[in-house]
Amino acid sequence: MKISTNALFDRATQQMGTVQTTLAKSQAQLAAGKQVITPSDAPTQAASIQRLRSIMARQDSYADTLAAVKTRLEDEESALQGVSNMVVRIKEIAIQSVSDTLGPADRKVLAVEMQGLRDQILSMANAQDSSGNYLFAGSRVDQPAFAENGFGDVTYQGDQTRMRVSVGDQRTVQLNRSGSEAFVRVVRTDAKGVSTGVGFFPGAGPAHRRRAGLQPHGHAARHWRNGRPAKRPDPGPGPGRHRHERGRRPDSRA
Repeated sequence: MKISTNALFDRATQQMGTVQTTLAKSQAQLAAGKQVITPSDAPTQAASIQRLRSIMARQDSYADTLAAVKTRLEDEESALQGVSNMVVRIKEIAIQSVSDTLGPADRKVLAVEMQGLRDQILSMANAQDSSGNYLFAGSRVDQPAFAENGFGDVTYQGDQTRMRVSVGDQRTVQLNRSGSEAFVRVVRTDAKGVSTGVGFFPGAGPAHRRRAGLQPHGHAARHWRNGRPAKRPDPGPGPGRHRHERGRRPDSRA
């Protein structure tokens, strides 16, 4: 069988095209650093690669969540450590204040320092994270965990929600700690064996400040003068009483 010159030329051209295609694919693989560039190169391997990419993306998301949880817990730890240091100082002041060598002026100085420490603890109880969320308010992160009224009474206005986040396919961790859990009430037992719950922020009301020689602040200052309760003015008979007296019928016997 005689092969024509045109057939030989076409076959050589086809082989050269195949070689060029293979060379271009190899160069693309080298440039990208990947063996499979398009799914058509290796459908089975491409499916495995896509599945692995999905797993890696999910793991990266878990890693970011863990980093955020770590930062928040570090903020909580920092605030609680500061509170712990101040509580130790308050204990030292309490022990120092019972000394017979201290006079009223000395105890007043200690009371001022203790009041300042208590205010700093309240400020730390309302600490915020880098996003402006209150750490100890439960799920109510947009408002302070503790609020103080004009009489020095502190109330917890957060909730008891414990938020958990996923850090693995089948694993979650707690994200927050409520204020009532971090700043728990203290149970004290008196000499008669009666147990009483005392809040974490006691001793800020007008009576306590008066015993310490301090002036009340806020709305409470309106009702105290010279360390004593101010007598409120008599509002007089109310409108209802006035109308009642005006409309009262005279005694028929008169």
